[in-house]
Amino acid sequence: MSAVRLAAQGVFEPTPLFQPDRAVTVTEAVRGIFLTAGRNVGGLSDNELMSASVRSLLLEQGVFGSLSGNITRKQLCYLADRACLDGANMEQYSMLVPEYNSLAAPFQKAVVQAVGLGIVDYDEPGLLDDTVSRAELAKVLYRLSNPGARVVVPYDLGTGYDPVQNEYLVKNSFADNPGGIMFGFYSNYNHQDKTFTHFGKRAVDRTDFYKWALIEQSQGVYTMPSFRNDMSAHEAGSTVICNIDLSASYSVNSQLSGGSRIPSFYTQNIANPATRQAAKTFLNQFVISMLTAIHGDVWLSIDYELDYQQGITGTGSTALAKAEVFADWYEEAVAQARAAAASIGASDRLKLICIYNNITERHKLGKEQNEWMLRVSGASDLIGLDTYQFDAVDPSSPNTTLQNIRFLINNYSLGKPVFVVENGMDGIVGDSTSLTAQEMYWKNLFCEFRFSLEKGDFLNRNLSGFLAWSLFDTSIDTYKGLLTQNAAAAKPALAAVQEGIRLIEKQRQFAPSVLVSSIPAGANTQISVQSGTDYDRLTFVKKNYTGNGSATLRVELETAGTVMVTVNGKKHISDMNSTQFHFITIDSGLNIGFNYIDIYLGASQTPFTQTVKSVTLL
Repeated sequence: MSAVRLAAQGVFEPTPLFQPDRAVTVTEAVRGIFLTAGRNVGGLSDNELMSASVRSLLLEQGVFGSLSGNITRKQLCYLADRACLDGANMEQYSMLVPEYNSLAAPFQKAVVQAVGLGIVDYDEPGLLDDTVSRAELAKVLYRLSNPGARVVVPYDLGTGYDPVQNEYLVKNSFADNPGGIMFGFYSNYNHQDKTFTHFGKRAVDRTDFYKWALIEQSQGVYTMPSFRNDMSAHEAGSTVICNIDLSASYSVNSQLSGGSRIPSFYTQNIANPATRQAAKTFLNQFVISMLTAIHGDVWLSIDYELDYQQGITGTGSTALAKAEVFADWYEEAVAQARAAAASIGASDRLKLICIYNNITERHKLGKEQNEWMLRVSGASDLIGLDTYQFDAVDPSSPNTTLQNIRFLINNYSLGKPVFVVENGMDGIVGDSTSLTAQEMYWKNLFCEFRFSLEKGDFLNRNLSGFLAWSLFDTSIDTYKGLLTQNAAAAKPALAAVQEGIRLIEKQRQFAPSVLVSSIPAGANTQISVQSGTDYDRLTFVKKNYTGNGSATLRVELETAGTVMVTVNGKKHISDMNSTQFHFITIDSGLNIGFNYIDIYLGASQTPFTQTVKSVTLL
């Protein structure tokens, strides 16, 4: 995609045969940098391009022995370094390059600068002398001219970098990235630890499904849930998406599964004044109880999967009449929920998300026939979509999913952030063909996501998040999960989703959070967590590790809380026990020499402030 966009700018020649694997000469790389910088050199011959002054500049210090041969990665780093301004605190990234001390002096600064600015990928050592392909050159040129496309560097120690100490702490502060993409999961009730193990910290987590009829089983008596699953998501550092079902009943949907949401002692129709008032009274207490228990940072859906639950699936007048009744109710319910949050000072911690179910024939009639949807979307902060429609001929194709997302965004989002809150690939138990289809579905979907992102069009510029359903297979959702029900084995699709998320989040403009500051830290450091995207973390630096690849990280907190760590950007370990003292076993993932361990904190109530008294690697 980088090559396509650069071709549109005249940097590469438009051709159906780009030859991405062909090696690049020094002259080609120099021409590409000049063209990317806007220099008018397209019509110059190689000899004219490589003028005496350019030759003198490139041959200085012995960086290039020849200008006619293929360019190596370290030589491309040198050119990239000359083409951009120096960044701050670049010396720290010498620790990412094991062969740094063996590099010739002119290359040391260049490699560190190119890696530290996120211009050149450095996923594995020992490749700096390899030749550069046209595809690699395209990525470097595109990142030079588009800082948002640059790679998120594995760590940034900022002013906390200490070239002398062998062991120290740095406090990193992150804020919400307005253009970022939030990827998350349904963690199957209290399994956020497994989500962290496989995917690291997630900004958002799908949690629980509450029903009015199950909470008010005696008239006027509410037995509120513990909100344990929502607390578990906060303990994993994620923002919560949950829902409360109030209005669906057999009177509007005879096929409704799971029983009526309206308690049996009320008239089974939300249009009934007494039933509606009882629902609003209950909703008020539910929101207060929920926000008191978990303190906020919640996205709440009222009457989730509303098309299905309300039976709004046909194109006739009956479905439209149901829709209009629901829109009246929804606007009142949203106002009640907001008033409840305001009554306990939690207005800024509650967002309301409406969730549509697939794209139905009713939706396709257009906005003129679905004014109710515009009212529902207008009353909400966020727009959600559950979509499980697949191509009958090729279930591995994501085209129907993509069409559903685009249709909702174009017609009913009102420009508000859109989240796919459920999507997954179903299959047949034990069928290897279905496993392959599931894997290919996720690969193809993320490929389309990256293509849309690189075009500057992440599905019409409105898709802000995507949650996979689900982490585990369940008895009712056989083979939608990425892990087996007992978590004993990962399916091929797991790696596809891991890689898909990694490739998107490594670009700065798409990461869910942006780094605000990195400062030195020590004993009794205060850490604040506001939400899944607005938080502090600690980075523990160990530069002289000589062990066998395993150790124990001891973290002492001032008050009880949870701790999650990511070792060298790859291995994720969590301790979800809420306690003051954490002893986290790192059984692998440490390197001889330099290591960095990111430490995240959680608590059952978010936002919170915690004091980290000490961190020690034993």
